[in-house]
Amino acid sequence: MESYLNNDEFSEITGQPDFIKEVTRNGVRIVVRPYTNEGKTTDAIYAIFNYKGKEYIASVKTVEGLYARGNYGFNRLPFDNQQMIVNNLSALRNKILELNKQVQTNPNLEIVPTTIRKTNGKIVNLKNEDNSPKNKKLTDSAWLTIKDPYEINSENTQVGITTGGLGGNVIRFKNQVISAKGFPMGKPVWMIKTSKDDGNTSQVGVILNYDNFKDKPEVADLIIDLLLSKDQFYTDANGVTTNITPQNVLKFLVNFGPQTATNPNSNNLTVEQIQARMSKQFYFTEDNQLVVGQQIYKLEDIASVPEVRERLKKYIMDNFHWNIDETGLSTNYLGGSLQSQTKDPNLYPLSTFLKNNNIDKITLIPGLLEFTDKDFGIVKDDNGNKNIDSSHPDGISVLGWYIKQGILLTDIADTMRDANIYIDDVMLVDKTAERKIEQAQ
Repeated sequence: MESYLNNDEFSEITGQPDFIKEVTRNGVRIVVRPYTNEGKTTDAIYAIFNYKGKEYIASVKTVEGLYARGNYGFNRLPFDNQQMIVNNLSALRNKILELNKQVQTNPNLEIVPTTIRKTNGKIVNLKNEDNSPKNKKLTDSAWLTIKDPYEINSENTQVGITTGGLGGNVIRFKNQVISAKGFPMGKPVWMIKTSKDDGNTSQVGVILNYDNFKDKPEVADLIIDLLLSKDQFYTDANGVTTNITPQNVLKFLVNFGPQTATNPNSNNLTVEQIQARMSKQFYFTEDNQLVVGQQIYKLEDIASVPEVRERLKKYIMDNFHWNIDETGLSTNYLGGSLQSQTKDPNLYPLSTFLKNNNIDKITLIPGLLEFTDKDFGIVKDDNGNKNIDSSHPDGISVLGWYIKQGILLTDIADTMRDANIYIDDVMLVDKTAERKIEQAQ
């Protein structure tokens, strides 16, 4: 058959808001071609669409295709609804086959739809060749309309974490709590605004991915150094001694503390949830031993036995990710005054430290993990004096910092895809005469 774009290429354009308008103006035609499968030849019906100068082909579904195992939407319909769809599809296919007999005897005739319409399409997750998520930073996603991380906050960018147990999971945002039914627990969910063909919009929740520590051994080493540190205050990679403790830094980077302890006999969680939570345990016991997952480490062993440290490092890289704090997503900023109710509980003292010292940034890992004056709402005037940034007095929101650092990632395509295209009826037209297909409203 002639060369047309199909499958992924066609799926991508069907979700475009101007799809119906474009193909209606450029023309849609129906063709019938023989199709042979396992020695049996049948009539296959195709629709050919011209979208912005390129031609795409899609097959008209068969009745057998309606009942295919993967066609969940149809298979979940009540029987009467299924029968109505089957009858309409059968009538349409039969009419096309009858009209095609006339096309075969008169090459100036062709079959066209009288009306075409479509669904809005779906959010599609993109994959790499190895089937892993094809992640990118949120700032590289077309769905994020505010690209400056310093302007991002929980009012204009809604991200929450699924939490709960046997009583039901929920997602908490700043001003609302919604059901997390259908979402896995412990995952960040981003509410994006999608456009409908009728001009209206709707909100859709999509699961975001964490940037974990698998390919960041330097972060795992930093976490271990913070665990072992006996210093009163944290000293950064450039030798700057700050006014926050190593534990402050540790708790900002990774979910660490007694809140990670899990009761293996809990009646509020499923067995799977208990196992998942126990793998994330990370805290000190009362006798100052370290619980990591379901293992217990002595600090002196981590410090003195390289094999023990390496085993701990591997577990951190394989099982932990950056700490995504629920209040950080919905409320907190890195900076803020002492009276601020939205300052980050671990890092906010750095705001005072940076303002009162001739230091422009705190470096945890050079080139990878740094906090700047601007992050804490501090700017310099023309004379080099530090002042509070009038545009961002509290600095960057914790959510904005997560997004700036690429800690929250997305694998969703930039446009809706895979819309269902519907043809209600067809007619014969003379190709030599001017014609127009009515656009469905």
